[in-house]
Amino acid sequence: MSNNILGSGITLLDFERCSGLFTNYRTITLDTNFYSSFFLAFSPNGRFLYSGSNNYLYQYDIEAADISASGVQLVYDSMPPYLGMMSLMPDNRIYIAGWSGATECFSVIDSPDLKYPDCSFHLRSICLTVPEYSAPNFPNYNLGALAGSGCDTITDIRAEKQETREQPRVFPNPANEQVEIVIPRAGSYEIHLLNTAGQLIERKPTAGNVIIDTENLPAGIYFLKVTDTNHAYYYNAIKLAVQH
Repeated sequence: MSNNILGSGITLLDFERCSGLFTNYRTITLDTNFYSSFFLAFSPNGRFLYSGSNNYLYQYDIEAADISASGVQLVYDSMPPYLGMMSLMPDNRIYIAGWSGATECFSVIDSPDLKYPDCSFHLRSICLTVPEYSAPNFPNYNLGALAGSGCDTITDIRAEKQETREQPRVFPNPANEQVEIVIPRAGSYEIHLLNTAGQLIERKPTAGNVIIDTENLPAGIYFLKVTDTNHAYYYNAIKLAVQH
């Protein structure tokens, strides 16, 4: 991923981790408002690309048939220090510093895996006691091992931990009128119900087992995501079928 000269577009390439080859050249054509100083970040699941340039912040759907046409403006920031360097952090949020010099406040995309407006952008919502030019640099903790690869030596510690603890369960599945989510340990959680396009259908906080009504949902495939709001545990998304 890179910016084209003079901000005419964003170049997307697939990277083969074993051979080191770049393939599948694509270009995202940018709005003419993007004239300089691009800052880019991917969502944790890799589906959405966020592109910022001083005043503007856009979201692009990498899985869309026309990626350029999928661009949607999240915000226009008319006040200094504007929008600057953005970083995907270990809590799976994207933090955006100021552009025109150090600032004490960061803008935040709370749920970058979700399509706008459910991604939940907050302008300069987290303020520190000292100015910063950017968030710290971290590796991509979501990268994980490459399944079936003989050359990949990356070990997914998080996945190993998941194998040793019980995952949430749902029943009935397929569901008709309602589905119960059984969470193996008490805590503070958020349940996200998503459709296959990644759009948020319902968000529900809970401290344990919870029931989701499905009788008014169109029949089809959905995904349930159980998020520990204290970030102590990570759970796999659950595929849910709704049949009437």
